[in-house]
Amino acid sequence: MPSTLTLLKAADLFREEDWPACEDGTNVAAGALFREEFGSRVLPWYNPAEGRAPRNWRDKWTTLRSRFERLIDECRPQECVLVQRRIPAYAPSSSEYPMHVHERDVIWSGGGLSREPARLSMPDWQPLTGLFPLKGAQGHPMLSEEGKPLAFRFGLWRQLFVQEGQGFSSDARLRPVPRLTELMGDGTSLLYELPAQIAVSIWRNWPSGFSRKCNSGASLWLDALFELSWQHQPGSPLHTDRFAWVENCFTQLMGKGLFPQLPYALYSRPGSPVPHENGHPMAYCAKLSDVARASVVVIDEILERERTPEDDKRQPMPTHQFNPNRFRQVEELLDIEYEKLHEFEKAISLADGISAKIALRQQIKRDLTPRLRRLEQEYAELLVQGVPDADIPEAQAQAFVTEVVRAVAKADELKPSGAPQEMVRLLAEIRDKLNEPGKSASGKLKVSLPIIPLISSYEMELDTEGVLTAAWRKARDFFKGLVESRPQ
Repeated sequence: MPSTLTLLKAADLFREEDWPACEDGTNVAAGALFREEFGSRVLPWYNPAEGRAPRNWRDKWTTLRSRFERLIDECRPQECVLVQRRIPAYAPSSSEYPMHVHERDVIWSGGGLSREPARLSMPDWQPLTGLFPLKGAQGHPMLSEEGKPLAFRFGLWRQLFVQEGQGFSSDARLRPVPRLTELMGDGTSLLYELPAQIAVSIWRNWPSGFSRKCNSGASLWLDALFELSWQHQPGSPLHTDRFAWVENCFTQLMGKGLFPQLPYALYSRPGSPVPHENGHPMAYCAKLSDVARASVVVIDEILERERTPEDDKRQPMPTHQFNPNRFRQVEELLDIEYEKLHEFEKAISLADGISAKIALRQQIKRDLTPRLRRLEQEYAELLVQGVPDADIPEAQAQAFVTEVVRAVAKADELKPSGAPQEMVRLLAEIRDKLNEPGKSASGKLKVSLPIIPLISSYEMELDTEGVLTAAWRKARDFFKGLVESRPQ
């Protein structure tokens, strides 16, 4: 999330035992048996547990992956913002949309998955009492005729916005319209053709399924990206957090279900700035920074899950599996880009006159830097995936962390007064990760590595000393040696 906002980190404020242990999005005790009193359903209805796959389903997914990779190479990155609103919502959010929705840059928007609210009953349809009363749309507690809390499950509706990625407005590559939306639609079609085991693991927050008729377009692909991102651990290339917002203040939420909660320590007292009920905000948002790259990660994971029967257990998902084929491809692409950069640098040194040198530097910034930045970030993520924490010598990791900390401080000191806001944000982000208490040096190095090349690309654009560029090359070569020493 952007650095222009106030960000409250839930990890330091939330204790899971503070809130009553309830089933996700309900006021019913965790583990309790109940039935949902459904309203009407729009048919046909999709049930993940009844999924059927054609024989060539893997080939179709592999083809889709190749198409997304071509899009990555040829088009500018597009980010996606999800906004989910609770039903009923008796208190409006302070603003209709979070500041991350840039309406002028939106290339596609649409409604995502939705779910009607429902009263809950015991398995034999006898009345079920909630642990505490929930409020209806008018803000009044929902009670039975006897004055007891009605057992209730929230509904929800989503909006999705695909827009130009931050920092890529000057990228010379094409805008991905209509190719991206076509790929998203094709991804949706393939989601309905997955084996039941994989479908259940993706839609674990939707065990009862959803209307296929209402979710037949491109939006379901984005829903799937977000659903999987919330199953990932921090540090994964797909992981994204969810935030409640008030104006420019964002508060991180906790939980993996459809209805994550606010930090108890901040909002257990009256006067909360964020409208909520028992820790559940009226709305929240999440953002994926690159739809196409997230799609490639998800496709790789779907193909990997077919070989992993343990994945249908309700446990946190491991980080994304290392892809040696993609690792080699990115290395080859980087070699090409580095050769281009070398040729540009030679041309600059031989150019006559300041104007010719400036024109060449502008060409590097326009034609080379965005692609190099993206490839180096992906390469860093692949390096991190390829080396388990246990295989990283802690003493060497600590030495690299110390070096990166110094390089970050030096880069912060050397940055010009008019440095890009994104560079300032990245410097703050990597500082936070390197200073995170209680984390091993190897863990700090792994979560920081993908950020370093993003900052070093700004060093190249601004023609500063390049202290983080030097740190990136050393850390890159260190991880590369560890990856190559592992049996593949």
